[in-house]
Amino acid sequence: MASMRVLTFILAVVVAIAPLALGGSAYAGGGGGAKKPSKSPAKRSVTTLTSWIDVEPFTVSVIQGDAIAGTFMLTFGIDVPDGVLRERAQAILPRLRNNWLIAVNRYASTQLRPRAQADIGLIAAKLQKVTDETLGQPGAKVLLSQAIVLIK
Repeated sequence: MASMRVLTFILAVVVAIAPLALGGSAYAGGGGGAKKPSKSPAKRSVTTLTSWIDVEPFTVSVIQGDAIAGTFMLTFGIDVPDGVLRERAQAILPRLRNNWLIAVNRYASTQLRPRAQADIGLIAAKLQKVTDETLGQPGAKVLLSQAIVLIK
């Protein structure tokens, strides 16, 4: 019984001292224990154009009746040759994404039907209209790269 108490005491002391012993080595090196930022691989763009702005893909539900009948995925970007307009587009990209998401969601819930192809021309026209309205002027061209309808 006494040996069990001694072992418990030794274990408690080791656990209490371990952070001090390990923490001291970080201070001795002058690094402060801070981790170096990891270099993540650069995001690859679909084009090398400087006027191109990548848009993160959208995934929305396809609604039929009162149930989710599938998923609609859309990938696109915008080409903005005018430098001033491109800076504005990049500055308000969250607002653009919100408005695009609303348009894609409306299309998927009201006009897209399961087992039917997506109307790419209609989607592109809706996204182009939203882009021009949000930017306040034309000049940015919406270019679709992928549209997928998945059925449940």
